[in-house]
Amino acid sequence: MEQRKLQETLVLKQDDLTRLNRDNERLLGEYRQQVKVLHAHEARIQTLTGEIQGLQLAEAKSVGITEQLQQQIATLRLDAKAFNETAARSSERELALKLQLASAQFENEQLRRALSEQAQPEESNGETTDASASKGAGAKQPKTRRS
Repeated sequence: MEQRKLQETLVLKQDDLTRLNRDNERLLGEYRQQVKVLHAHEARIQTLTGEIQGLQLAEAKSVGITEQLQQQIATLRLDAKAFNETAARSSERELALKLQLASAQFENEQLRRALSEQAQPEESNGETTDASASKGAGAKQPKTRRS
């Protein structure tokens, strides 16, 4: 009876051992699968770390470029302001010159009328000789204002 009991205990222990061996095999398979997943995650982490470093470098470059472009924009704005001021002064100067031109044209027209009026009475007097022509040529003409 003791031997039977020991045999039953031995069978139970062998069943336990078999079950534990299966559990070990299953756990070993799960472990290997988890190791593969871990290696895949580590590789992905390395890839992402490289991408992050690349993006950080690109961001630093873009910040530098942005600062440079902002400086260029500020310079261009100052240039544009200077050009606008120059254009405004040029427009004022152009307007002043147009006024001077109009005034000079008006004076010129008045002088032509005056000369024309002077010439008409001389023609009506019959003095169209060479002497009157040379006399008219030698006469002083009024000076026009130049600026």
